[in-house]
Amino acid sequence: MPAILAASDPRAPGLAGLAPDAAAQGIARIGRRLLTDAARPANGGDAAHPVQAPAPADMAMIADTIADLISRGAQRRELTQPMIAPAEARRRAGLVTALLVGGALFALTGRDGVTSDAARPDDVAVIVAALGLAGFHAASAPAALESASRAPRRV
Repeated sequence: MPAILAASDPRAPGLAGLAPDAAAQGIARIGRRLLTDAARPANGGDAAHPVQAPAPADMAMIADTIADLISRGAQRRELTQPMIAPAEARRRAGLVTALLVGGALFALTGRDGVTSDAARPDDVAVIVAALGLAGFHAASAPAALESASRAPRRV
């Protein structure tokens, strides 16, 4: 699934205010990929084939990847808690996955099908909220993340 692969791809867009190797950046990349995919018209805009939520197996893989990133973030002191049990990481990952997938599905109703490398403000808000649910320090300064992420990505 492309969203899972985006987590570890430093070229995939995430949030500009986060370090490239941060666990929070991995979650941001997953979120940006899900939201970008939702912005694309399905099958060239064919209304007979609407975009759907990821399959349950894909959502489970996304949740597993996010749980690993939350655990790694705790080890690297990126979370507000210095230690986190695997069961708690999985619980938070389930919430984060639901928020990101739900945000992407909600975005389908209001998108014009135009995609760009610049994060849309509503996308950034969903990703920052996901990082907050996971417990990342980065979510405590959403204004900095939002302003940095609204500009087009520079390579």
